[in-house]
Amino acid sequence: MVNAILAEMTEEGVARDAKESALLATARQIVDRLHAPRRILARDGETLTSPAGAVRVHPAVAEHRQQAATLPKVLSGIVGVDSCGIGKNPAKVRAAQVRWSNRDRRREAAAGSAGA
Repeated sequence: MVNAILAEMTEEGVARDAKESALLATARQIVDRLHAPRRILARDGETLTSPAGAVRVHPAVAEHRQQAATLPKVLSGIVGVDSCGIGKNPAKVRAAQVRWSNRDRRREAAAGSAGA
């Protein structure tokens, strides 16, 4: 998944910054962590029965759910990727980047003229 996102970013001409690189590394770790609970659940099933006969949800279910819920949040911080991991419209991303860049330049100019 991370390799696909990197390929899309390259294809669209979106250069990743240090924050996005860190988020992609985190996303890769989360995807890797999702495999362990899947293996455990395939082996044990989604419920466990205690020696007293009480049936409860396997702890791996909660772990998998938590990791799966975290992944879209991590991906949402990457330019060009929405919260579902689907690519955003690159023209809109570039337009937003230009707007933010212009805003920052105006603020810097205003701060420079105020200090002069």
